[in-house]
Amino acid sequence: MKRRMLLMTSALLGTLGGCFQSTSDYMAWDSGEYDDHYDVDNDGFYDIEDCDDSDPDVHPDADEICDDTIDNDCDGLIDADDTEECG
Repeated sequence: MKRRMLLMTSALLGTLGGCFQSTSDYMAWDSGEYDDHYDVDNDGFYDIEDCDDSDPDVHPDADEICDDTIDNDCDGLIDADDTEECG
């Protein structure tokens, strides 16, 4: 029983160990679609989706903050140009 449990635990850890690929400051999901893409600021969005992956407050789900000259929600519009949020 102990040997069986050890083998099962070993197999599970081996499977999970391949899910993440880490480098010194980055973690990327190793699923194929996001290979070689990172979430540097750890806001839950990969660099291909996040318009500023160095700022955790800027990502596609963020609220637009008007008059800060930043595209907070990554929709390509800044402040006054973002009439849906700031208009």
